[in-house]
Amino acid sequence: MVALPFAPRGVRITTSGTIQGQPWVNVFHGQWSASGATANDMQTLINSFRTAYNSNMVTCLPTASQVNLFTALDISSATGAVATNNTSVVGTRTVSGVMPASAAVVVSWNISLHYRGGHPRNYLPLGSAADMTSGHLILGTFATIVSADAAALLTAVNAITSGTLTFTMGMFQYHSHHQVVNPPVFFPYTGVRVHGRVDTIRRRLGKETGL
Repeated sequence: MVALPFAPRGVRITTSGTIQGQPWVNVFHGQWSASGATANDMQTLINSFRTAYNSNMVTCLPTASQVNLFTALDISSATGAVATNNTSVVGTRTVSGVMPASAAVVVSWNISLHYRGGHPRNYLPLGSAADMTSGHLILGTFATIVSADAAALLTAVNAITSGTLTFTMGMFQYHSHHQVVNPPVFFPYTGVRVHGRVDTIRRRLGKETGL
């Protein structure tokens, strides 16, 4: 596999935690307003991201879920700084009728680029059967909560600054017409949409076990 090119002023943010004791990871991307982000800038970013996440996302996450580690990686070079924050964030949504750890509600981020296939997305734990209807759909009231939380996170993260640098959430386009885009092109998120269908991430259940 060909290595992806470095992303100009790019950052990859990873949130790692558990849902009902099973591993749960989400990945976000963004871009600094100018080059030259230092290790201190990266630490400011991940601390601020953790604060924004804790302030805006916990109401749609079940109490059985938590994020234990936030990591920011400068992907603009091979020697980019890494910063971490291990202050846990725990969901506050009380569940009724617990769903399996693999159940997910999907958030898609809007961008100005149009292409076939799915746009950037994150898979959040769906902890309660009460948030599902007809056996396969996300309840509208719950979708509204998730959408509002994700939109608030986007607003908060886009307000993060470090010195003269500002930060914007978005995605990098690495491929176009079966060709590698070098350097990759950044597209900021312009909004959010919650998928109406219950989705799954089977790997959250761990390895297969014998009966």
